[in-house]
Amino acid sequence: MICLSLIIIVSNLGLVSMDDHTLPQGCVISDPPDDTAASQLHIVCHIGIADRYQGNTVIPQGLPPNTTTLDFSLNHVKNLREFPVLKNLIVLNLGWNRMETLDWLVLRNLPALQDLLLNRNWLVEVNLGAVIKDLPNLKYVNLANNMLASFSSHQIGLPMLSLVKLQYNPLRCDCIMQWLVNRLRCQQETVQTEKHSRVLATCVQCDTCVFGAIQADDMVCASPSHLEGLPLSNASHYLTECRVVSTTAKTTELQPRLTQGVTYDTAASQLHIICHIGIADRYQGNTVIPQGLPPNTTTLDFALNHIKNLREFPVLKNLIVLNLAWNRMETLDWLVLRNVPALQDLYLNRNRLVEVNLGAVIKDLPNLKYVNLANNMLASFSSHQIGLPMLRLVKLQYNPLRCDCTMQWLVNRLRCQQETVTSRVLATCVQCDTCVFGAMQADDMVCASPSHLEGLPLSNASHYLTECRVVPTTAKTTELQPRLTQGVTCTVKLPGDRPESTTSPGNDLQSSPLNFAPAGKPVTFSYNATRSATTERIDAKEPHLGVRHIAVMLLTLIVLISLIIRRFRSGGPVRVEERAGADNISLQQM
Repeated sequence: MICLSLIIIVSNLGLVSMDDHTLPQGCVISDPPDDTAASQLHIVCHIGIADRYQGNTVIPQGLPPNTTTLDFSLNHVKNLREFPVLKNLIVLNLGWNRMETLDWLVLRNLPALQDLLLNRNWLVEVNLGAVIKDLPNLKYVNLANNMLASFSSHQIGLPMLSLVKLQYNPLRCDCIMQWLVNRLRCQQETVQTEKHSRVLATCVQCDTCVFGAIQADDMVCASPSHLEGLPLSNASHYLTECRVVSTTAKTTELQPRLTQGVTYDTAASQLHIICHIGIADRYQGNTVIPQGLPPNTTTLDFALNHIKNLREFPVLKNLIVLNLAWNRMETLDWLVLRNVPALQDLYLNRNRLVEVNLGAVIKDLPNLKYVNLANNMLASFSSHQIGLPMLRLVKLQYNPLRCDCTMQWLVNRLRCQQETVTSRVLATCVQCDTCVFGAMQADDMVCASPSHLEGLPLSNASHYLTECRVVPTTAKTTELQPRLTQGVTCTVKLPGDRPESTTSPGNDLQSSPLNFAPAGKPVTFSYNATRSATTERIDAKEPHLGVRHIAVMLLTLIVLISLIIRRFRSGGPVRVEERAGADNISLQQM
């Protein structure tokens, strides 16, 4: 009887699987693709119609702690003030919930969150800035089709996010929204005046890549009444009494130096200075940045000189553009950049720098958005060392890169871009997190070492870095499809982002540009993942086999012990065959 009980208990242990979790009422486990890691759990929750329209729906407790995707869309969450602790949650879908208020601090319970969908709600306020530091992996937020009227860039999570959707909100065109008005105006004017055919170049220049591909009527004024229906890009003419917020246009890498008279959207009080040292002095290599520059200097062009080692720099609190290109510079004390706290554009191309450490000073340069490090002697660096993710554009072309494990993060991004074939450049670069590198060709970044990889484009080097610890390559959500993450296969059923008046929820799922399946059927999207040495990936079948082996061993041991005890109780040696016969137990049964 004891043996039988043990067999039943052990067998039940071997048959336990993730599907047997006791889930809250209304929640089910969505079937992931075959290549999904066993440790990942996708849950979809739908509350009954009667319950939904009472408006008391809350996120249920009791969700498994290893939940990675939670789809709570199409319910009736009205006010969200609590949320269970889910430290592994990557994707949270709260779309289509008529949500009016959200306590943004509850998102601290989701430290691994990457994608947050809040579209099609009734939110009147957003304050992601209060919690963005606690969500280091958050890259995509959908706030489209809400009731948001006014917000700052910090309140929607910038500059940490890679993609944020703001379409179809009743925006109030006032001075608080001037930062967004200026960006959209810059994009419109760049297209009209320069006839820009490159979407990526335009959005990088005007800092609008983070909003994805948008049309003029995606963001229009809802108030005040005399501006109702006016695109935000045209509203700047009515905000002349606001404090000026400058829009910086970047200079391309084709111009090695800035010339006096280059156009910036700046006030007349700004001062542009160009310095040139004589040829004889330059080639002695002792050039330093001169003291005595006016404190209101905003542009300093010190290109085409011969600065070899830069260890000091004057305090220029209003400096916006610093050009140190073409100087044969070998070393730079990066901490001296603290003396230029307003810096936005930094040109260091065409030097001989062997190291970069912008990460040591990036927190002291909150406005820095553009850095040119092309044509230097940089071989290896981390994303933090070049200032990511705070920068909007960094140039790295034509450096003698060493294709090793340290550079795998860059190799993975470029490989993603190469493998993602699409005619829309912006969609590709957002998905693969390469917008920050600007428009480039495959031979712009190639391996210089080790010798057997010399001349190989970085995008093809991943096949030779198989022994490295896997560094995940995050692909952001584009306006065309949900974001993909290496090592994360998500099954999410999402509504589209069209205006409320055009489609019903059911039709929106079919007509959405995200190209989702019909309502009620989860859409599965995946990216080929590689096992990480630092992330525990458990095969679902392995624990089952191990338990069954243990069960067989325990059963065999119990039978042997029973036979030994019976032999000694009989008072003498008894052959196993005789004892088995006496007890009517066959050898085959044993």
